Amino acid sequence: MSRLSLALVVLVLTGLVGPPPTPAAAVPAYEAPVPGAVLRPFIEPAHPYGPGHRGVDLVARRGDPVHAAAGGEVTFAGSVAGSRWVSVRHGDGIVTSYGALDAVHVRAGDVVTRGEAIGTATGSHGDDVLRPEPGLHWSARRGETYIDPLGLLDAPLPRPTLVGPGGWAGTHPTVEPFEPYPGGARLFIMATPSRVAERPGYARPPNHHHLLQVPGYGTEGPHPVLDPDKLGYGPDDTSVFSYRGCDPTPDGCDPRPYGGQDTDLSIDEAAALLEAQLRALQAAQPHRPVDLLGHSMGGDVITHYLTYHHDPTDLGLPPVVNLISAGTPHGGSGTASLLRGIGDNPISGNILELGRLGADAFGLEGAGRVSLGSQPLERYGVPVWGDRPARDPDRLAELGIRVLEIAGSRDLVVGRIDAGSVGDALVLPGGHSSVLETEAMYETVYRFLDDQPLPAHDRRVGWGSDAASDATRTLATLLELDPVRGVTKALAKGDGRRVVWEIAKEVAPGPSSGTGGPPDTAEHPMAPDAALTPVS
Repeated sequence: MSRLSLALVVLVLTGLVGPPPTPAAAVPAYEAPVPGAVLRPFIEPAHPYGPGHRGVDLVARRGDPVHAAAGGEVTFAGSVAGSRWVSVRHGDGIVTSYGALDAVHVRAGDVVTRGEAIGTATGSHGDDVLRPEPGLHWSARRGETYIDPLGLLDAPLPRPTLVGPGGWAGTHPTVEPFEPYPGGARLFIMATPSRVAERPGYARPPNHHHLLQVPGYGTEGPHPVLDPDKLGYGPDDTSVFSYRGCDPTPDGCDPRPYGGQDTDLSIDEAAALLEAQLRALQAAQPHRPVDLLGHSMGGDVITHYLTYHHDPTDLGLPPVVNLISAGTPHGGSGTASLLRGIGDNPISGNILELGRLGADAFGLEGAGRVSLGSQPLERYGVPVWGDRPARDPDRLAELGIRVLEIAGSRDLVVGRIDAGSVGDALVLPGGHSSVLETEAMYETVYRFLDDQPLPAHDRRVGWGSDAASDATRTLATLLELDPVRGVTKALAKGDGRRVVWEIAKEVAPGPSSGTGGPPDTAEHPMAPDAALTPVS
């Protein structure tokens, strides 16, 4: 074929098929703008103007560099309502936004590459200047519709989960939550049972707050009341109170190790330690809201602090939003009342205290953790009809704090009524400590912190623990009666004649001095110091 013929063929084919097609734009690969964990997830609104969370909040501190999630063109770089923001349009048409930024390194019209620094974070954002939300807000929209930016990532965003590194991305958690606890009763008075929470529960926390847990009397730690992993919390999302204080760190506060004997302190001393730990959290995570969870005496430490020490106008303290107490003796404890009565009794108190010290000397684990003369036992060892530990539920309402009080259906230490500062507490299956191990506990706590409806409350459940608490109070009261105390005192001294005298002066007084007071021991024939006379 001649060159001319070949040229004609090429021209004809070119005219028929046209120029070769332009390759389609490649879908960009996305990466997280900061390496921090998720503080608050994406919540899709029900309609365009409905409530929700149109993005995710990621852990970021002031000065941390913020990177473009993918290559594209900067469409906005400026201030919105006093805060600096940057928006980037990517090759697939998606627009991502980043804020609030402390400094902006780009201008509108700039072309950026994936991972390029577009500014630095402020570490907080939101409309409330005094109490903004922590972290960096990162959003993505396709057209006018907001989507979950975590769903754009090729790999899950690094975050602590219950299934090892990763394992969760976007709105598709791989961890199946616990079954909702129905509440109610079985066999009329028994709480609906719930199995021990051994499997994973939640892949993300119920909210973006920090959870501070306060254990109870006689504990050793710091060990959390509830396993934070089962509630989806990460390392920076939760901490544990220490009865020996804590050392401030960049992330909050490092609680010092403590033993059971360290919990034997006054309620005001514990409240002061709690306030110091809250101040350390505020310094490390400014204005991040805090939820407080306490078990047994720990719940009363929290309540006492909030009632008498907390100042919501103090910017050195974080805002407290939610309070959960489990097995907390707001109304005293029948068991503590009995232990105090036993401790005050000359015979039983000495025997038990010697036995405790002996077991501790022989190295029996935990034997020396609880003392019968401790301040907490004095505080809670009061009759139900007498003085109760000081608390003011109305104060919590004034502070705007949401409160959930929980009691164990088989709790023989703190009854249902005593565990509730106003009326009855919500009863869940379990004893004083075993109630903390159930799926019902984790699921109920998660529901409350996520502002979901709580399980049904049946007032028939838990009356048995109330009856046991009242019975121990009654026994403690008997130990406090003068005849019993007189007998045991005499027996402790080994004086049998005094035993008779201590009983006789209560039930059959002798000659009186005329003042209505106790009998005159010098005239009474059964007085220990009276002269012995022949019996006719």
